[in-house]
Amino acid sequence: MANIFEILGYNIDYYFRGKLIGSIRTDKPDRKVLGYTGRKNTILPNDIILKNKKYKKGIIVTTECSPICGKYIGTQEDKISAMLKTRLPYGT
Repeated sequence: MANIFEILGYNIDYYFRGKLIGSIRTDKPDRKVLGYTGRKNTILPNDIILKNKKYKKGIIVTTECSPICGKYIGTQEDKISAMLKTRLPYGT
């Protein structure tokens, strides 16, 4: 599937014990598979500060990389036809 939205950057979310502890914005993704299916368990190589709280190196965290999407790429007609294609039929 082609990318129909402009990509403004990528967000790397950090989870500790299943809770979101913070995120970092980057220009390039650090993995090929994005979103929930691309989650990785990693060990922090150095100390990191997220939301004014310091997490020491050696802690196991889960990271997830997601794209930050901007506006739709294409003409107004392309936008309308894409919206009409996504609608589900009613009454069957």
